[in-house]
Amino acid sequence: MSSVLHAHSFWQHFSRLVLALLGGYVVTHSIILALVALINPEGGSALLMGITLSFLIYSLVIVWVYATHSLKKAWWQLSWVSAIGLAIFWLAGGGI
Repeated sequence: MSSVLHAHSFWQHFSRLVLALLGGYVVTHSIILALVALINPEGGSALLMGITLSFLIYSLVIVWVYATHSLKKAWWQLSWVSAIGLAIFWLAGGGI
């Protein structure tokens, strides 16, 4: 019984790690693409804004993934945020 609980716990932790790292990356870049497409800053300010916000968003997503109670809810919410960010980017004329 103990090994079954240990294996279940391992996969939950592994899933959170994958969600935090890969899901955080996807969410961060979809939000940054949407913001840059909507705000349309010029030259160096776009680069600075993108870099600064990406660190902030990525850190917040990682903390949020580990703070939320439901792993299923976390997967769904990050999927929706990514889809909405990419849709805003596409609708704002960014193209994919």
